[in-house]
Amino acid sequence: MTVNERLADDLLRGAEEISEYTGLTIRQVYHQQKNLGLTHLGAMLIGSKSKLRKLLTGEAAAASS
Repeated sequence: MTVNERLADDLLRGAEEISEYTGLTIRQVYHQQKNLGLTHLGAMLIGSKSKLRKLLTGEAAAASS
């Protein structure tokens, strides 16, 4: 995320938004929430587009090697 980006532009709110962004089913999102690095804000599931993109595309693994 760059300095001028708004945090709101990176956030995914709820399992449905996360599902649409990742291509996973809502059930998979809930089942894999810990592995996906998702958190809760109250009862709402929250995800970061940038973190999910790195995790699901292998960018995180490439950066650490």
